[in-house]
Amino acid sequence: VGFAHYGTESEPNPDSSQRGELFGFYLHPDYWGTGLADALMKRVATDLAESFSEAVLWVLKDNPRARRFYERNGWVAGPEDDSVEKLWDGPEMDGLPVFPAPLPEIQHQATLP
Repeated sequence: VGFAHYGTESEPNPDSSQRGELFGFYLHPDYWGTGLADALMKRVATDLAESFSEAVLWVLKDNPRARRFYERNGWVAGPEDDSVEKLWDGPEMDGLPVFPAPLPEIQHQATLP
């Protein structure tokens, strides 16, 4: 009903030590509100903490529901002046149309247990 994809940060910041990254997180909407997403996120944090003291994830800036979920689970975006943003061109897959414009993403960070 869901998955999480995570590992070593894909584009490391040269000014920081090696961090983990949550690349993708999905739970079928029929299971939202059941506690499964929180349990999966806890497992992600536990697994990442075996190798890293910090982790990052990128979320679409205009996805308030996902941002609230991550923030409730300990992920923090920098304050407006310190937030890290980038533009995402969308998925690159054969047969998939190109996005008409890049989508703004914002980075969230977590200190792992």
